[in-house]
Amino acid sequence: MEEWDSEKEELKEGFVEAIEDGQIVVVEGDYARQEGLVVLRRGEKANIDREDTADTAEQSSAVPKTSENREEVSGEKKPERKMLFDDYRKPLDWKKKQVIRSLIDNFHWELMRARRDKGLSRKQVAKALNIEEDDVKLAENGMIEEGDFVLVNKLQEYYNINLRKDRKDFGQPMRALLEEEIEKNSEDTADRKSAVPKTSENQREVSGEKKKRDVNVLGDEIELIGD
Repeated sequence: MEEWDSEKEELKEGFVEAIEDGQIVVVEGDYARQEGLVVLRRGEKANIDREDTADTAEQSSAVPKTSENREEVSGEKKPERKMLFDDYRKPLDWKKKQVIRSLIDNFHWELMRARRDKGLSRKQVAKALNIEEDDVKLAENGMIEEGDFVLVNKLQEYYNINLRKDRKDFGQPMRALLEEEIEKNSEDTADRKSAVPKTSENQREVSGEKKKRDVNVLGDEIELIGD
């Protein structure tokens, strides 16, 4: 399996361009269907069920179904799906996302394994949690929207697993933990800044003592010549 550059190469017959483990790859249609990958583009006559694998055209034009946790306070409509898929074609900087940083490595594998262990389909999980099936699929491909604490907690509680690096109780709101961490980091930064002047003063004191010692030494070395 290789990373795929959609701008340089064309898809061969029977292959699709899909997202796996946070990367855009080119795989056979059967493999994409079996693993439930998010399909971005298809080669001609790709052996894959279009309805079963995220037909991008419909998703890009459709407004996501009602989800109270995703509605913006301002009342503005959420960006269309097409914008999200376009973003996935760009390099993904996970380090900038608070949610991703707080989760264990390969958390998406744990989500997929937990669902399969329960013998559930993504559609069943989405219905049980009152979320979009696409959200389940994207999460299992390592893609979680920035700040989407609600989705992570819902999946953790439903599967009865813990995806946090700190292994703290997933019943405690993740947002609260991250806010505490941010506040702690801010306090540490403030302490370091306030410590700088003291360090400078100490350096000046040490420098002054050294000069004083040098003067004393020079004075001791002076020889008095008698008349």
